[in-house]
Amino acid sequence: MTINECQPEVIDDVEKLSAAVDDLSQRDTLYVDCEGDRLSRYGALYTVQIYDGNPQRRVYLVDVDVLGESAFDSVSTLGNTLRALLETKRLMFFDPRADVDALWNLYQVMPGNVLCLQLAEVAHRRRTKPYASWEPTYVNGLAKCIDLYCRGTLTRNESAIKTRVSLELKAGRFQYSDFKLSSPKSSQDIRTYACVDVLCLPELEKRVWQGTLCSGGERWVLENSSSRCARAKGYVGQEVFRSKNNAIPPAFSYKHHEGLLCRLLSMHQSFYTFREFRFK
Repeated sequence: MTINECQPEVIDDVEKLSAAVDDLSQRDTLYVDCEGDRLSRYGALYTVQIYDGNPQRRVYLVDVDVLGESAFDSVSTLGNTLRALLETKRLMFFDPRADVDALWNLYQVMPGNVLCLQLAEVAHRRRTKPYASWEPTYVNGLAKCIDLYCRGTLTRNESAIKTRVSLELKAGRFQYSDFKLSSPKSSQDIRTYACVDVLCLPELEKRVWQGTLCSGGERWVLENSSSRCARAKGYVGQEVFRSKNNAIPPAFSYKHHEGLLCRLLSMHQSFYTFREFRFK
């Protein structure tokens, strides 16, 4: 199946914002990511990318750098605001920690119903391992998850842009200030790069969350997704955002042991499936 190239739609005035917010208000689930410089309470928030899973692959890029607080509080034709959508809709982030820290501390927007797909992927890995005592010791980054679960969701051009821009950021040829959509250095590649991080989230949700976990694993994901967001209201030193501890997943406690039973049952089913296949 041929995939169309993504369609970034820059939202940099209140009229465009009104139309976008009213369109998004009709959806139950939104896929969200943010771009900025040192994205956190200590940096700047430039763009909020929002995708609703539409087949046209249109992604709204809300230019917070230009719109400021009106990006969140401007009232649309139907009486909606972006703040209300972010605070009430079901939101899928890959890793919400830095995004929510910036949204809350810079604009007092607290997303209220967030699922962290990075943690869902950890629980999925734990659920599908062939031995029940295994516990994950690290979280995977988005690039790794795209490679494992979402290869078919991006065009060849989008994948190439994602890789190229990531390498140029590491090499210092791109600065995070170039992610300002109003910057003279902002390009179509920058906009495509911003879109890629949300375009892959519906497929990732399907692969690691929808119907793939037992209730114990789901509980662990939901509880720790909320915890990741809630820490935006407490003190977080600048060094925390660079800490290697951010790559360590939260521990699974006794409340999540039901997942262990599911894994044992999964091993049992896998054994008999293999035996039937082997001795046919």
